[in-house]
Amino acid sequence: MPGAQKQQRKLRSVAAVDDLSHYSVIERLRDGRTLEIRALLPGDRVGVLAAIDHSSAQSLYRRLFLGRSAASPTRRLCSCLRWTSLTT
Repeated sequence: MPGAQKQQRKLRSVAAVDDLSHYSVIERLRDGRTLEIRALLPGDRVGVLAAIDHSSAQSLYRRLFLGRSAASPTRRLCSCLRWTSLTT
């Protein structure tokens, strides 16, 4: 049941954050190291742009477009904008 407890902890931590721009959670990796998963901050811009700049075109394509074939482009856009329903 450790997986179920971990999932419950994650759900509680997300529910406790009213503004997801302040989301932060610390997770422990299998090798014992810890890692913080958090919302992007304005100061992260330079690092994110550098990471994108150093990524190959194939890597960017895979990260942004593959694995989403089940959803239509319209549904992906609405999901991205956090709309709850589609209007035509």
